[in-house]
Amino acid sequence: MHHFIVMHFFFLYISLKPTHNVMKKLITMLAILSASFTAAQEIDLGVKGGLTIAADMISPGDQYKSRPLPGYYGGVFVAVPIQDKISVQLEGSYVEGKGVFRREYTLGPATINGKSNAVLKYINVPLLLKYNVTEKTAIQLGGFYNFVLGVSAIQSADVKQTSNGMPIPSKSFTNRETDLNHEHKTEFYGILAGVEHKLNDDLKLELRYSYGLGDFGTDAFKAKHENQKYTPASIQLGIAYSLF
Repeated sequence: MHHFIVMHFFFLYISLKPTHNVMKKLITMLAILSASFTAAQEIDLGVKGGLTIAADMISPGDQYKSRPLPGYYGGVFVAVPIQDKISVQLEGSYVEGKGVFRREYTLGPATINGKSNAVLKYINVPLLLKYNVTEKTAIQLGGFYNFVLGVSAIQSADVKQTSNGMPIPSKSFTNRETDLNHEHKTEFYGILAGVEHKLNDDLKLELRYSYGLGDFGTDAFKAKHENQKYTPASIQLGIAYSLF
């Protein structure tokens, strides 16, 4: 079964862009660790997946209104006990987060009401410290490093223009696919906290909140969005299944 875990890390590896050299080193390390740990006793090795809800924050300013859409994640994990109630957990997951952003603003004689259905795809590599509060419940604290695979959006805009008080033909559009990679950094990191609860010996329920540190937007994002700061955050709810 450990061959399945190593293969998962391999597919994560080849999905990365050539510029993600640091991430490829991390994926290689994860694959080596997972293959080595399967020979040890009391190692918790398995797969996980579930829903992710974006909780991104764009500030300052209130021109933007956002609404999260359910995304998903899936990956593998390996947990190594270091004390009776404490263990270290390393993970590698593919995540696809989604959200809707709306903005209404004026540009010269035009009033624009825009909408973007955004999709953020990335590889998530958390490192956690787990403490078993009870035999079935544990809390998780740690950090993460994310490598962005792509950011895109399906955009629509209702454009209304007037000249001397009279309406004129607009340049409205719908369902235009837009590449937003130039507006977002290729990697970001942050902190996280969560809780897990054992449903049985192999199955666990997980709830986790992740908060990005720093600004995810590039200079192009700031120029387009009036120098606003973009802080990525998310909530994950899923299950983890232990293979060993």
